Amino acid sequence: MVFRIMQIIPLLKYLVLIFISIVTLMVLFYLSGEYQPVRYHAELCDDKNAVPDGDWHHNYDGFFIGKNGCLYNPTSTNIDDVPTIITFKELPDKSPIKEAIWYINEIDRRIDWTLLEMELLSQKAGRPVIGIYNATRGGRIPDTLATIDKSSAVVNTLSAAVAQHSAQDNAIFIRANGRGAEHTSFALNKALSALAVAFKDDKFNRIGNNIHVETSGATTDFFPAGPKYLHYINVYDPVPKKSGILSNQASPFAPLTVGPKTTIAQFADKDSNPIESRYHWLGPMSKRFNSVHGFNIYLKHRQPFNQLHEQGMEQSGEIIKIP
Repeated sequence: MVFRIMQIIPLLKYLVLIFISIVTLMVLFYLSGEYQPVRYHAELCDDKNAVPDGDWHHNYDGFFIGKNGCLYNPTSTNIDDVPTIITFKELPDKSPIKEAIWYINEIDRRIDWTLLEMELLSQKAGRPVIGIYNATRGGRIPDTLATIDKSSAVVNTLSAAVAQHSAQDNAIFIRANGRGAEHTSFALNKALSALAVAFKDDKFNRIGNNIHVETSGATTDFFPAGPKYLHYINVYDPVPKKSGILSNQASPFAPLTVGPKTTIAQFADKDSNPIESRYHWLGPMSKRFNSVHGFNIYLKHRQPFNQLHEQGMEQSGEIIKIP
């Protein structure tokens, strides 16, 4: 009996080792399928002023994305010189101001995926769009571990563009998704801090009114005072309450504390086929998360900025419910 047991033990160890190896391989496959770094090739770009393609995506962090997926280095190209993406035929937004929207994407995005989102945003908003590429890595595990640097390339690019346009009294429209809103928060704080020193109160107040910022599923509740803010939140999205706009509430029944020029627009919806699943393979948990936090579900409920923001100002301190 003892002899038989001694014979079985090595076999059991071997089977356990095989089992652990299979599980490890499955986990690695599961994670690697959600984020695979590749090189970016702008096949349709024919602009000689664009930077060469073919490099890793993260090496273009903070670069401008323009028409045909062309990339532009912010150290040598002014944002006003970037050819915009225009995919709309009519202008549903009746506002006379038609400046381009500066789009800061969510983390875990390749440039070509971000380009598609810019095209969809332009079509929905009826405005030209310029991208400021956020190369912060994502995936399942890195997504939870990623930290946003206050001096990131995205922060530097956006803050410089905001400072330049604000000094010229130009209107600015920014849209940031998810953790792209953290870059935006830091960039606005950096730009406004410098502008507050450079200009007197009346000019500085005018600057704030010229800055329009909309976020979707933002992962921060800090946004510096001055600009006009429009924050979209999905009831089913856990981010706003855990780390986003609603995370500073002591309880669900506590009064909502927001800035004087801030509107929060809330909807309740799920996307059965999130666009992120078309980019790459998503695990069940990620697909479920993107069904309530993804790009399309928030874009679906976007409304013209001025119209919705003014409605929020009329109902100060209340969350605006939108269809």
